[in-house]
Amino acid sequence: MTQTTMTQNPEMGQSGQLYYPPPAGGVRSGFSEGNTAAGLAVIAGTDEDDVKVPAAAFTVAFKGIVLYKDTHPTNTWADKAPLAFCREGFVLVDYEPDTDPTPNTQAYARHTANGAGKLTLGAIRANADTANASALRGAMFRKVFTAEKKALVELSGHVTS
Repeated sequence: MTQTTMTQNPEMGQSGQLYYPPPAGGVRSGFSEGNTAAGLAVIAGTDEDDVKVPAAAFTVAFKGIVLYKDTHPTNTWADKAPLAFCREGFVLVDYEPDTDPTPNTQAYARHTANGAGKLTLGAIRANADTANASALRGAMFRKVFTAEKKALVELSGHVTS
């Protein structure tokens, strides 16, 4: 069979996609408290197994990044839906495009909406955006793909359990 079509520039990956297999215990499961989506940072929810996108400044409640699931049609989860998130390992994320991150620097997550393009709570970004985003403990940018506005984030596992 001969090849009839090809894509010269295929998409590099989906936000929330694992880049390498994580170490044992690096992926956890929980339930969405409110709505969330793949590639967003989540913090501890009200119940023990709940996670949610941040809606206020936080320092120790970071749990991980919601993982992409290829069998899930929209990669968004409604309130109380089961989901998986990465606590340790490498995850590909879309970052907020106003500031490109630099490799080997701290990753942040939006907790307060702040104007056009800065409305998604839990979105990964390069800085605190004047106190509208919090540092993600144990999360570092390792590689940045500026043309695609994606970055590889390493999660060290040193997040709140």
